[in-house]
Amino acid sequence: MIWLIFVVFAALMVVIGVTVSRRRTRRVKMGKVNLATALGFELLEGKEAVRRMIPANAPPSAMEDYEKMPGPLRRIFESSVSGSCIAGAVDGARITICFESRGPGKSQTTYTVVRADYPKPLPFELHIAYEDTFTRLGKALFGLRDVETGDEEFDRAVRIKAGDEAGAKVMLGNPETKAAILGLFALSKAALVTNAHVQWERQGLRFDPSGMRTVIAALVPVTRTLGNA
Repeated sequence: MIWLIFVVFAALMVVIGVTVSRRRTRRVKMGKVNLATALGFELLEGKEAVRRMIPANAPPSAMEDYEKMPGPLRRIFESSVSGSCIAGAVDGARITICFESRGPGKSQTTYTVVRADYPKPLPFELHIAYEDTFTRLGKALFGLRDVETGDEEFDRAVRIKAGDEAGAKVMLGNPETKAAILGLFALSKAALVTNAHVQWERQGLRFDPSGMRTVIAALVPVTRTLGNA
């Protein structure tokens, strides 16, 4: 009799788990649809979404690796939070909003990532991130070096790594470019500027159109100044 109660309880837990999971999936899908509609963007799914989510500076094999995945695994990914994205354009900048799950198993954390692509990648590697206290300390103690533009306020706020130091200094010599980058980091210290795109991310699922417009408004000036340099 005890084993029967256990089986019934286990089956009930499975049913409840599946029901909750399906409700969450529908809620997330509706959130994406509503956000895309509010922004005038479109919701991409499946291969179209994967193709759009791959940055221009990613290895050429990225799409091939996806296509080589077994069909069942691809379907699981495409039905997950990460399996679709919202895509559009603002002032000529191509905008992609992704929802990524990171971490192992049940400890996964979901992030909303907004990326604005340049018209074409810069001809050298570039990585600009916010320079926090620990980075400054590391530079002072261990002599860590990055690209310095000569603008004390800007150099203190960001950490710049570039494949072409001279080229990076020229591109970052534009006051409008530096102001756009500082404006982005004022919005989020987790923002990132690369040779192909600029991006913002925040933990959790973010479907607020007003908040997304604020983020996009901070990304686009960087693509307009740095991406068209």
